[in-house]
Amino acid sequence: MTENYFFIQNLAGNLTRLRKEKGMKQEDLAKAIGVTKNSISNIEKQRSFPTLANLDKMARIFSATPNQLFGTSQEIELERAVYSTDEYSERVKETLSNLRTIEHFLSDDSFEEQINKVTYLTTRQPIIDGDGSALYWQLDAQGNPVKERFYREEQLPRMQGNFELARESETPLEKLMKDVV
Repeated sequence: MTENYFFIQNLAGNLTRLRKEKGMKQEDLAKAIGVTKNSISNIEKQRSFPTLANLDKMARIFSATPNQLFGTSQEIELERAVYSTDEYSERVKETLSNLRTIEHFLSDDSFEEQINKVTYLTTRQPIIDGDGSALYWQLDAQGNPVKERFYREEQLPRMQGNFELARESETPLEKLMKDVV
């Protein structure tokens, strides 16, 4: 009997805490449940107890577990820690799975071939003139020819596209892979 009273006794403080955490006044909670403000006040002062139906409504309003309604502060903190650990574990599993997928793509030869093809197609390629010299278009930032003539490589300002610049520098993905592996 004493143990059951202890659980009910915790309800008063837990209900007050949950209500305040949600930014609700006693009037708001009373209206949501369908009781008077005085009923909520009496429950929070341990003068009366809610019906099972009203208790169910409170649990739904606050998305509260039985532990959050009836548990001690230590039990509630323990429950939060367990949920946080579970959530953290899920994030770690997802991250490791994503890293394995990335590692698979990076180790796949056909993936490397595709990257090389994209690199070839997006990198400035020379046209060879009659004497074997490489000629290039001068391109603007959007990759359009600036003038309607070809230039020798030494005549062009060094202009790289975003893809070329990205291939020459270490990517965030490569940095992440080095840190993880």
